[in-house]
Amino acid sequence: MSLTIPKDVNWNPGSAIAIMPVNDESIVDRFLELADVLPNDPFLPPDSLGVNPMFPSSPIYQRLRYPVTNKEVLSHFVSLHIHNRQILKVLKEHATHASDRSLVNTWCQGSNFDEWKSSSAQGSQRPTIVTLLEQLKASKVPFRHIIEHLMPLQPRYYSIASAKGASSTLDIAFKVVSDGVCTNWLKQKCLSHSEGQQMDILIRFRVASEFSMPADQQTPMILIGPGTGVTPFMSFLQHRDHTKTLTNGDKVGETHLFFGCRSSAYDYLFQSELEAFNDSNILAGLHVAFSQEPSGGLWYGGSYVQDKLQGVASHLCNLIMKEQAYIFVCGDASSMARDVHLSLIHIPSPRDS
Repeated sequence: MSLTIPKDVNWNPGSAIAIMPVNDESIVDRFLELADVLPNDPFLPPDSLGVNPMFPSSPIYQRLRYPVTNKEVLSHFVSLHIHNRQILKVLKEHATHASDRSLVNTWCQGSNFDEWKSSSAQGSQRPTIVTLLEQLKASKVPFRHIIEHLMPLQPRYYSIASAKGASSTLDIAFKVVSDGVCTNWLKQKCLSHSEGQQMDILIRFRVASEFSMPADQQTPMILIGPGTGVTPFMSFLQHRDHTKTLTNGDKVGETHLFFGCRSSAYDYLFQSELEAFNDSNILAGLHVAFSQEPSGGLWYGGSYVQDKLQGVASHLCNLIMKEQAYIFVCGDASSMARDVHLSLIHIPSPRDS
């Protein structure tokens, strides 16, 4: 996705942007219907005359900017997914109908509520507050009290895939998650956009403190980024290419990129750009691991970035030990990063040979 940014706005390679998403309008409208409130009625501060808050210190009040309507609160400020059991306090307080009271009491016991959330999920779609309210037969829960116990809607962070000066746009890449609030909203933005149409997206920059390129453009880099983890490295490579152009072809440091995906036809992100960088020697090595097609691995011909690292282990060791190469890893921290870390630890040193 490419965004047009004012020319006086700068960013560094490795930076990210925060995007504040908008909730699904169909869920918002259904919530308003169940709560029996009008979308354009004002949502007043908790200390306003006639307002009866249940949780006046709710963090939601710190996020709101008044004046604001009921629909704006639901669209822009609260998460409609159920993140914890706090909402049960509200339901227990206002479940006046016998069957509703029995249901809420059941949810409050042990792991019943978590089991209900799991059973109510439609595929990978997590239940929302609407899913919950639709279970109540006759009880009316005050709209404000529900809002007070919802989590604030959080920004989503995306690495920037373009370098300032090398590109006229700010580019990002994202994987659409089935119940992802922001990725689905961005997807709809892309699908509904037409040439010449302007659509504003609120962003905030997050400057990378440690995830930044070496100051010396001749320092080697080892870039490891499976999936969308390759995104920030596009800005690194664009920056080095742009620097080389500005300095009339001065040498830039040897750079190796290790990228992993399922197959060349499915999710080889930035393929043409990466191959162009490899052809122009901005990349000294483009090492692509396909997990679901033959690519030099042990399992049914597929491979992972760890396999590719081991394939050039001795050369990487020379870059690290003798030329002080920088190593960058971007992607899934829960498993991939650990496996890559272990692979790097076990790279043989020059003495081992």
